[in-house]
Amino acid sequence: MGSITYNGVNTELVGIKVWTAPSYEIPERDIEAYHVPGRSGDLIVDYGSYKNVERTYTISKGDESQDFATLAAAIRGWMGNPATYARLEDTYEPLYYRIALGAKAQMINNVLNHAALAEITFTCKPQRFLKTGDTAITVVNGSTRSGSALNPTKYEAKPLIIVYGSGNGTLTVNNTAAGTNFSIQIKNLNSQYPMTIDCELQDCYTSQGNASPNVTLSAGFPYLPNGQNVFQSTTTQITKVEVVPKWWTV
Repeated sequence: MGSITYNGVNTELVGIKVWTAPSYEIPERDIEAYHVPGRSGDLIVDYGSYKNVERTYTISKGDESQDFATLAAAIRGWMGNPATYARLEDTYEPLYYRIALGAKAQMINNVLNHAALAEITFTCKPQRFLKTGDTAITVVNGSTRSGSALNPTKYEAKPLIIVYGSGNGTLTVNNTAAGTNFSIQIKNLNSQYPMTIDCELQDCYTSQGNASPNVTLSAGFPYLPNGQNVFQSTTTQITKVEVVPKWWTV
């Protein structure tokens, strides 16, 4: 038996047992096929993304001092809201986590009125995020104006870029002859409130609120392909840059 942690609560802490390891569902590429009359083969439109997947477990909760209704309610409470995404991890894939909607169950079965048994299914975003990708990497710090982050996967990551400093500055990402070069111009940095550039949400903010009007992106929000990704700032107004890379695979 293993355990599941959903939205920060582990099954072992609430007396739920996990009986089956989940199957591994391969995400489906998000594409559409169009047939043109008189032309052999379909035209394919690739949206550059993947569809959600499902992850199913069999779980139970038993207690001779409690009745079935109480036990079923405890399971339902732990399963979360099926309309809200939260972090999902388990002991079957200890190096990864997923982002999942609260679980659904067709039925919670009554076992002798003192146990509840259910097959539950989480609908997950297609990414399996590496836990190591949640660790911040310092790429600019003081006199060290350049640094890199190594993407160990073949999938383009959309990082959090946290910029410290004051005044106006410029940060480049992968400014080389090959690939996409990103230049980020930032105005009105405040040394008290670091700016976060969220490449997944495509948003810029500080603890004080929206900062998007102060950011100009030459090629859109950066992404980090496989291999070394180089960050550089030649302006001393930027004193430090941290990257939370959000590495992922399917």
